[in-house]
Amino acid sequence: MESINLNLDEYVDIILKEVSNYVHRENIVFMSFDANIINELHKRAPQYKLSLPDLRPI
Repeated sequence: MESINLNLDEYVDIILKEVSNYVHRENIVFMSFDANIINELHKRAPQYKLSLPDLRPI
């Protein structure tokens, strides 16, 4: 299996491109365990809801 290496900008570009034509974009909540992705999404598209899950045990 071939590995695909994307940098942060390329990854966020793909995400934003994929949702650009979605009619109900305002209902999307982006979730990622990578704070860098969440921060870049917020910087480039602050209108979206974002979530960074907390993995600490209860």
